[in-house]
Amino acid sequence: MKYLKKYKFLIFLLICFILGFVTMPLFHNGYIRTLLNTFSLVKWYWQVLIIIGILFLTIFLHELAHFLTFVFMGIKNEVMIVFMFLFYKDKDNKWRIKINPQLLLLGGGLVWPNLGPINNDEDFKKARKAMQTSLLVAPLFTLISGVLFLLICLIFFYKTFLVPISFYMFLFTMFYTYTSTLESSQIIGDFKAYKKIKNDDDFSNLIILQ
Repeated sequence: MKYLKKYKFLIFLLICFILGFVTMPLFHNGYIRTLLNTFSLVKWYWQVLIIIGILFLTIFLHELAHFLTFVFMGIKNEVMIVFMFLFYKDKDNKWRIKINPQLLLLGGGLVWPNLGPINNDEDFKKARKAMQTSLLVAPLFTLISGVLFLLICLIFFYKTFLVPISFYMFLFTMFYTYTSTLESSQIIGDFKAYKKIKNDDDFSNLIILQ
């Protein structure tokens, strides 16, 4: 990495040259114009609804990735929150859904796993591994799925209404990926939390044993 830093400007120029070489034919063949025209296929008010729908969908899929990762790691889940929608288990261990507008203050979603009793080192290691994996898988899934969907639409469906949908999804994907790298006194992104749980024993104890 230190070696690459010495040549980062040359690498930047090389990337710009490659991108320019690849994208130049697209402008001459009318590809870019075709892409831009796809936005006019959808009325502005439908685009507003599409943006809201994609916002909900991307958050839901992100939290579902957390949820399913815990299940795969042998950990049961108690709660999943997506905006104002609360998915929870009742006394009969059945999943229910409840709407609570106050949950919008969370600004997104949340999955709360039931790590079970932590009686020994093996229990702690299992819970720690599950937390690490979930915190890594969800943002990676969000990033990869958003990029792949955009590429598929740009290659195979570049004349259809799927282009603006994939574009908005990509923007949300980049935003979520960026926030996953942030840390403040009130919030911590998935990537940051992953590193802290992996390397910081005190932080792991605080999260797992709370």
